[in-house]
Order: sequence, then C-alpha cells, then structure tokens
Amino acid sequence: MFTKYISYELYKLTGDKKYLDRVMGLHESGIYNRIRSRLDKNDSLQFANVPVQIQTQEKQLKSAISSALKGNSAQDEKMTDYFNAVEAWNFFLEKLKVEYPRYYNLRYATIFKNFDNIQQNIPENTTVVRYLFIDKELFALVADRQMQDIFPLEIDSLEKSISLLAEQGLTVDQTSAILIGLHQQLWQPISENIQHKKIIIIPDGVLFNLNFEILTPQRIASFKEFASKSLLAEYTISNQYSMLLIHGEAKATAIENDFVAFAPGFFDELKTVYGSSRKDSLEMDRSYLYLLPQPFSFSLAKKIKQQLGGNAFLSDQSTEGVFKANAGNHKIIHIGTHAESNNDRPEFSRLIFAKNPSDEDNSLFVDEIYNCNLTSNLTTLSACETGKPGFQEGKGMISLAHAFNYAGSESMLTGLWKVDEQASAILLEAFYKNLTKGLEKDEALRQTKLSYLQNANGRMLAPQYWAGLVIMGDTSPIDLQQKSNFWLMLLPGFLLLFVGGYFVFRRRIKTFD
Repeated sequence: MFTKYISYELYKLTGDKKYLDRVMGLHESGIYNRIRSRLDKNDSLQFANVPVQIQTQEKQLKSAISSALKGNSAQDEKMTDYFNAVEAWNFFLEKLKVEYPRYYNLRYATIFKNFDNIQQNIPENTTVVRYLFIDKELFALVADRQMQDIFPLEIDSLEKSISLLAEQGLTVDQTSAILIGLHQQLWQPISENIQHKKIIIIPDGVLFNLNFEILTPQRIASFKEFASKSLLAEYTISNQYSMLLIHGEAKATAIENDFVAFAPGFFDELKTVYGSSRKDSLEMDRSYLYLLPQPFSFSLAKKIKQQLGGNAFLSDQSTEGVFKANAGNHKIIHIGTHAESNNDRPEFSRLIFAKNPSDEDNSLFVDEIYNCNLTSNLTTLSACETGKPGFQEGKGMISLAHAFNYAGSESMLTGLWKVDEQASAILLEAFYKNLTKGLEKDEALRQTKLSYLQNANGRMLAPQYWAGLVIMGDTSPIDLQQKSNFWLMLLPGFLLLFVGGYFVFRRRIKTFD
C-alpha cells in the first residue's frame, strides 16, 4: 500500500507514465496474491482438469524444497538436496505451463503486467474506469486505447451513502439526493475523459455494493426518470474485478448446448421429504427447513427451458451432485437458488441446493467451484442471499467471480445485493429474450432495465428491485435461437382447415340429399 502511494506521488510530480503503470500493477497483483494465498492454505482443494496425481506430485515437490535444508546431514549434502529439489520443481512448473496452462496461470504465472499491454487489450470504443483505494484515499483510473489518466476523488460519507441506498422504503427525494451526491463524488470529476458510450467499471472496496448505472447528475421526480436521467440512460455499463481480465475484442466460445437451469424451489413438499428422512431430530438441518420458497425462480427456469430448449433440474433433482455433473458445456448456466456470502472468510460463501436424503451436503462452496466444469458463455446467479447484506468490500464478489471464471464461465450475471425474487424473474426473462436478438450481454441487460422501468409500477420501480443485477466479464453476444413450437404454430391453421372442410363436407351431403 505504501509503495502504491509513493508511486502515485511520483506520477503527480513527474507525469511519467511508468509510475502510473507501477500503481496499477501493484494493485492488480495484490488482488491475485490474496486469492493465491487463500488457495494455498487449503491443502484439500481440487482443481478441474488437473489430475489428482499431478496435485499430489506438486505437494511432494514443495515439501522436498522446504525439508531439503533440514535434518542432520552435512551442509554440502543439504545444499545438493536443495538444488536438486529446486531443479525438479522448475521442471515440474514447465510441464504445468504446457499441459495445464489455466492451472499454471492461476497459481504460478507472473502477475505483474506492463500497463501498456493491458491498455492495448481494452476493446475499441470502450472506456475502462478502474476505482482503487490507496490507504484511505480513493482514485479513479480512466483509460481507453488512446489515453489514460488517474484522478483523486473525495470519499466523505461515501460508505454511509452507499449503505443508505440499500435501505428499503427510501422516498424518491431521499434516493435522488444520495445519487446526486455520489455522482458528484465518483463520476463528475472524470466525466470529461470518458469518450465512449461503452463502459467497463472495475470497483474497489465498498464500491462493489454500488451499481453506477443509477447515478444521476440531476434531481429525479420519480423512479421512472432513471430511464432518462441516469448513467443507465447514457452508457452501456458492465463490471469486472481486475484489469488483467480485459482481453480485447472477445468472442464467445462456440458451445453446442444452449441452456441448463437449476432451481430447487424449496417448496414444503421438498422439505417434508427431507424432514421425514431424519429419524433423529438432532441431526436435522433446521436452517434448510426455514428457507423461503422460490416460486418465481422455479417458474422462470421451466419457462426459459421451454423457450431455449436444454434441461431444467428442478425440485429434488436440483442437488449439488446433479449440478456438478450436468452444469458444464452450456451457453447459459442458470442458477435460481438461495446463496450466502461470507466476507470475513470468502471461501465459505456458498450456493444452496436441494438436500438429498442420502447425502446431507447441499452446499457448493466457493473453493469447490474450482473443481467444477462450468464451461459456458454466461452463468446467471439469480440467487437471493439469505444471511448477509451484500458482497461487502468486494471480497465475496471477487472470490465468486474468480472461481466461476477459472471453472470456465466467460461471464456472470449476478446480484450486488439481496435480490427481490419476483423482480429478478421479470428481468431475467426479458434479458434472455434480448440475448436471442443477438444483443451483447451488457446492452441486453441495459435494454431490459429500461423496458422494466417503463412497465413497472409502485414500489417495484425503486432501484433496490431492479438495479442489483450486473454483468461481469465478457460481454460479447451469445449465438442463441429461441425455440419455436413449430407444430403449435401450425395448429390454428390445421383447425381452420378441418372446420372449413367439415362444413364443405356437410354442404355436399345436403346437396346430394
């Protein structure tokens, strides 16, 4: 943190871009080093597509290096053992780099990257806004392929303002006052340097709890005016959690299967089956019995499956084991369930599935996601949090997004805060329909929200209901075709022909008589 601050001061004094490069390199590498440190602490962690014997060999080679200089043997012998162990380790790393590149990049590849190379990866006609805290000061880096600059920002009452937005029942005037203040703090100082309509925002700290789309430069008299007087009206915004994940003009990977959904529903029947299978009440997971039913998520999964084809694993079929076995290799993985985030211990953040009477484990923890096959163009997490107010300080969000990205998901649609189930279902149905029109993911979500604002009424217009969903990652379009029920479309014509033929036949019979 101190080195970042000194580098920023040197940049201000000299204008030399190399110091700005150092600031960003330190910040981005710090994110990955924290993730690596957490992964290293979990010896039992498994990783997808990496054989167990490879991970066992890895542990043995690490142990050989650390133990080589111990023991009672002569110093020369210790040094020989040490250098042999290091040589074996380096050979092993070269093998990993070739045979398991994704795993190598996750654990061992150099993190510190030249910012010039990162800048050239920014897509054309796109501006990246990277917010970062250095000690207790906030900065915003604004960059596209042609320019880059960094701006100090005010943070007075920032955390308080963002937490107030999460409260239910705020009036339009209260919400408007907060959002104008945040716009003046976070957006107005950098607005002249934003030359494009397509924006990638990379938050930091408490800013992970804010959707920048709802910032307004002027007062709004009603929530419907978000459609015309907000950043949502002016820009197409997506999120990311690191500059290192921006990969230029990305294109969605070709995947054969369109859609798969998982929705336990958590209806009483499901819980009754579980409860009756527990003979000893002390062994019963009572928190599972108290989970709120999710009728809208359940119905949405069935409806989208009918529209896009694919599979929907519902009720007692939507277990953790079924998810692990069937989620991967789909253009869209849709997860409609409860979730919990844990910001003190991000590895304990989890998705909650149906309980199998023969297997108590219905939780998919963040660390377990690394060993899943989640190859997809998009993973949708329409999950309602059950215990936490949000991905506080971004730790839970970064951990979740990083795990899904490693497991093969090119992008995620997820919630920044507790999501209203009914509003989420309405939004997602329209979002999927927009994807079938060939829109990029970020623009599909933007059009969805604008349409929602036109059609919603009453309390459901408040941003707590619709603004929580964000796209994180690759925004390229998905090659989807909405399934048309061909025979159902032809059915009215057949009925018309049948009725017409019947009357013609009756008329001929009468003529013959």
